[in-house]
Amino acid sequence: MENYKQSLQILEYFILSNILKILIFVLLPIKAHGLIFDESPFFDNTRLSVDLSTYGFENTDTNSSWDMIYFIGVDLHRVFSNTNRDIATVVFQPYWKKVENSNAVSDDNWDLTWRIANINFNPTEIIPFNIKVGHFEIPFGLEKRIDTNGTLRQYTFPIRNIKADWGISFHKVKSQLNYEIAMTRGTGNDYRSRLSPYIISGRVGTSTHKNLIVGASFFEGKVLTDDFTTQHTHIGFDFTYFHNNFEYLLEISGGDSNGKPVDQSLLEVSYRNANERFHHYVQFFSDNLFSNTTSTKQHRWVIGAAFNSLKNIELGLQLTKTINTIEDTSFLMTKFRWRF
Repeated sequence: MENYKQSLQILEYFILSNILKILIFVLLPIKAHGLIFDESPFFDNTRLSVDLSTYGFENTDTNSSWDMIYFIGVDLHRVFSNTNRDIATVVFQPYWKKVENSNAVSDDNWDLTWRIANINFNPTEIIPFNIKVGHFEIPFGLEKRIDTNGTLRQYTFPIRNIKADWGISFHKVKSQLNYEIAMTRGTGNDYRSRLSPYIISGRVGTSTHKNLIVGASFFEGKVLTDDFTTQHTHIGFDFTYFHNNFEYLLEISGGDSNGKPVDQSLLEVSYRNANERFHHYVQFFSDNLFSNTTSTKQHRWVIGAAFNSLKNIELGLQLTKTINTIEDTSFLMTKFRWRF
């Protein structure tokens, strides 16, 4: 039985990795030369891009060597329509990932990882809401509204041990209200399940077209991490306010992680210039983990900037200072991204 599972795992990786190779080395050169994508109706409403990214991490307190993470990925976006309406949207984003000079891994092999990979069915006369199936971000807090995939700027998902998952969600955007309820496997990047993980999550919020956006979220489930699961129950509230070129964000959440009460708050102030090619942000995180006898507090300051003034190129720089009861740490992070 174990050999059978290993064989399926090898077959799955072979199929998915070769799909990625075909997309990068066959379809994209064809697209670049203006063939089939411009002439074939099959590729109407289709966007296909390659994403090459490099991330650097250094602990500035120890002056250790840089840890590097490399990504090679594909972003495929396709809208399926008939003569009357859009039926569904497919987003397919497989990536190869390689880590170098990191103590967290024992080799520097390329591994297949998923960002977003799903099909989103639009409402019909019978079903009045969208149905999303595949790999997508967990609908909780600011992560639901703001796309942080592939960015240095991140929010509160580490306290729940998961950012995106495989499953199904039901969501709807209305003029004054939007919501999403999801039931997912609790396995994260890997579709295969063991130890019976699961997640039920959701968020309801006000219209994203207003200057003030308010949302409430919940998260319940067991998250698979390596060879064990962690139990989480969280509720959260998030607030966003826009004023001129500034954006003010606040997220407050609390609950239980593996039988221990936890609470977390996040405050962010960010600025974008008029053409949105420069983005500067300052974040403050406050985490509290309680037990029967003690409490562990951790504060984290983040200062970052992103530049995309060059064609198809994005640069990022971020400094993180963590202050806790054990040891303070500082990390410098850089990003180079070329998308074509």
